[in-house]
This record gives sequence, structure tokens and C-alpha cells, in this order.
Amino acid sequence: MAKDKSILKRREIQDRAILKAAKRVLKIESDAVASLAKRLGPNFLNSVHALGDEKSRLIITGMGKSGLIGQKIAATMSSVGLSAVYMHAAEAIHGDLGLISKKDIIIALSNSGETEEIIKLLPTLKRL
Repeated sequence: MAKDKSILKRREIQDRAILKAAKRVLKIESDAVASLAKRLGPNFLNSVHALGDEKSRLIITGMGKSGLIGQKIAATMSSVGLSAVYMHAAEAIHGDLGLISKKDIIIALSNSGETEEIIKLLPTLKRL
């Protein structure tokens, strides 16, 4: 019986820790969304209008885990009717840039902001 109480007590402690962690993550995420909402402005509107242009495509690029997230974003955007594709950043450097036109919107994803392939790609993208 004492063993059962010990297990239940441990479970209660674990459950409290899980709830505390979940609440902390949700607070961080809600603060990030609130911060983002404050920064919406003309650039956001320009992007929305550009996405509505039938000649524009959303091209998402990244490497590693960021690339996997980019693939998911492109698939989700395609599923709601936007013209969206994923372009691997390393492949872009080695010839896939022909995929891009001046009307396209490019989102480059990087967790660190220092991904070598993305950094090499940005100057070329700016010249397009």
C-alpha cells in the first residue's frame, strides 16, 4: 500500500511538472504571437496582395529541420490553393534558381540565422 501511495505521489509531481511546462510554453508562444501582431504593417499587406497575384508563387527554402518545416509550409499553402513550392537551399545554389521569377515571394528559414547555404543564397536572391 505504501508503494502505491509513493507511485501516486510521484505521478502527481510529474503531472504538475508537465502542466507547468505546458503553460510556460503556451505563454512563450502567445507572447511571440502578440509581438508579431504589433509588427504587422505595409510589408505584410504587400505580401498578402502579392500572394493573391496569379503570377506570384511562394517559394520556401531552408536546410535541415528548417527545410523540413519549409516543406510542410509549402504543402499546407498548396493545399489551400496558393502556388507554393519548397526549394532546397543547397540545390538552389547549384542550379535551381531558374525556378524563381521576380514576382515570386521567397521565405528563407533558418533556426540559427547563420545557415551557410542560406547566407550564400541571399545575395543572389536579392539581385533577382
